[in-house]
Amino acid sequence: MKRTVMTRAWEIYRTLTGDRSAKMSMALRRAWAEVKAAAKAGRVEAGWQVEKLEEMGASRWVKYGKDRLYLSDCGEKIMGLSIERYRSGNVSYAELDGEKISNAEAIRYLDAFSSAYIDMKSGAVCGVYGRHADDFMKALSAYAA
Repeated sequence: MKRTVMTRAWEIYRTLTGDRSAKMSMALRRAWAEVKAAAKAGRVEAGWQVEKLEEMGASRWVKYGKDRLYLSDCGEKIMGLSIERYRSGNVSYAELDGEKISNAEAIRYLDAFSSAYIDMKSGAVCGVYGRHADDFMKALSAYAA
């Protein structure tokens, strides 16, 4: 996530004029504001179809005052992603909704939800990153009651 913020900050930096340190300060503030706004947009009201997600492979973790539903094991089903692997674990063939996609693209989809979870207390979806984060959030919204 820090890498994404920094990349966006440099994009903003290039559009600004003036003192270098002031430009970087402003660019970082804007980049973090964009990330926080995106996180708020990803917040969904509590009321998930927990049973359905657990049947698909999601696992619930309740400890230390936290209640989370981890989605890494059911993310492929949520996205409509079908992956075959070599014995080494590398992707050998991948389809998205019945259409063949490249192995590299399949890995990018996997990265989007590899650390995703739903905070069951607030209803927020956390840990969704990468190029296909929006696609995952759209697919996941179908499981919100």
